[in-house]
Amino acid sequence: MANLVRTRCKVMGPPAAVAAFRERVMEAASEPENDWAFDMTRPAPEGAIDREKTGRAFHFNLLSELPLEFVFCMPWVFPGPTFVILAATYPELTFDCATIDEGSIFAGFGCFNGPADAAFEFCH
Repeated sequence: MANLVRTRCKVMGPPAAVAAFRERVMEAASEPENDWAFDMTRPAPEGAIDREKTGRAFHFNLLSELPLEFVFCMPWVFPGPTFVILAATYPELTFDCATIDEGSIFAGFGCFNGPADAAFEFCH
């Protein structure tokens, strides 16, 4: 059985940009058959986590609208490449993430598009 990796993400930025992100990306979470798969944009951008190899995000839970904050789980991995793509696609937004592997193999925290001294990094 796979280790689950739980991630919390807070999306910050101008309200209109957060709303655009919410509308385009987050609505996938409301579709039960998608369960917020990380090929959130159709088709999945090159370099995004391949859900056929790693599984899909699940246990999605929207924690708050303002600020926009959510949690989800994935088997084995933190979807770092997907957050890099989201950060490039939405340069006006900051994605503040914290993640932990249930098997205590790794954890990580920090921001994508945030201040340099708060960049996402793993700790083992």
